[in-house]
Amino acid sequence: MLSTSWLEISEESDFSLQNFPFGVISSPAAGKHQPRCSSALGDYSIDLSDLANAGVFDGIEDFLDVRSVFAQKSLNEFMVSDC
Repeated sequence: MLSTSWLEISEESDFSLQNFPFGVISSPAAGKHQPRCSSALGDYSIDLSDLANAGVFDGIEDFLDVRSVFAQKSLNEFMVSDC
């Protein structure tokens, strides 16, 4: 289990490396109005579609088509997958 991160995370944070929740975000201030899949780490929201498009999940054996799944407006397709 990971116990350290390159990102500073408060010990009081609800979203540590041991609790990596999934959700849906939109960022109108960043020009991203379309809802998309995300996670949280510390005080940050992580856009999973950006990570997928950057190839972060490439090479993970038997992993679903993350570019398609994380580009959705909901987590439904991800949640019913075998991942």
